[in-house]
Amino acid sequence: MKNKRVVLGLCAVLITSALGFSYRAYPSKTTPSSQQERQVQSIPDYATYRQLFHHHVALKKKADELEQQGKNAKALRSFYKEAAGLTDEEARIFDSVASDCERDVAQQDAKAQAIIDAVRARYPNGKVPKGEKAPEAPQELKDMQDQRNNIILRARDRLRASLGEQEFKRFSDFVERNVRPNVTSEPLNRQRPQTTMGPHRQLP
Repeated sequence: MKNKRVVLGLCAVLITSALGFSYRAYPSKTTPSSQQERQVQSIPDYATYRQLFHHHVALKKKADELEQQGKNAKALRSFYKEAAGLTDEEARIFDSVASDCERDVAQQDAKAQAIIDAVRARYPNGKVPKGEKAPEAPQELKDMQDQRNNIILRARDRLRASLGEQEFKRFSDFVERNVRPNVTSEPLNRQRPQTTMGPHRQLP
């Protein structure tokens, strides 16, 4: 029965596969090997930009909490503005795109979760009854994963269109140097994201 329990987990894995990448908001201090470089290049854009947008929104939420306590949270709010060298207008655009993407992904995940919950409800404690074939992941979930990835890629493209090709190229170079190398395939619950990015970019 144990192997059949595992199958039930497939539904949840499908829609959250992009979140199977964890994010360290700081660059590695060691020189990457050729194998590590290949691994970095294999990380898809939807995973890289998902973590970038998600981290920015998380910093904003933390800033809200600190400000409610009467603390200065400017460093959190301006983290990516300063790190990527964005102008005020570019920072506003980035914030808008990131916030909209986070909202749309959350809505997509909520829809998927409803499907996952319905499947799990048929199998209390994740057990497949003896003699019954373990269910396959619904095709609808697979389609929703593709839709989720496309939401993120459209947000990236919206950022490109809003910044213009020249400024987006500069920003994407920043992402390649400072974001993609710190997106790993380690499970999120095994690694706590840090809040530094390069020298002189330590956050409270």
